[in-house]
Amino acid sequence: MNNQPVPADLLLLVGALLPPQALDELGEFVAEENQSTPYGDVGPLARRRTPHGLEFWVQPYTGSPTRTDPRATIFAAQTLGVRRILNWDM
Repeated sequence: MNNQPVPADLLLLVGALLPPQALDELGEFVAEENQSTPYGDVGPLARRRTPHGLEFWVQPYTGSPTRTDPRATIFAAQTLGVRRILNWDM
């Protein structure tokens, strides 16, 4: 079996206000990062791991347009090695 870590190539943008415990259902918390981009700061982004070992990034995506600049989000995602972005909204 290959024990090499799988890159976290998915960013899940959560566009709904959820309590932190709800995010635990998505997977175990691994790490948190903030990214500075030419378009502004992005974060916090939480890296999570499923019980099967797959890792992905989660970012709250609510608030004013200056807090959620899509250019900054995409730039930060590319920096982290993300290849897919999924938006989850209510």
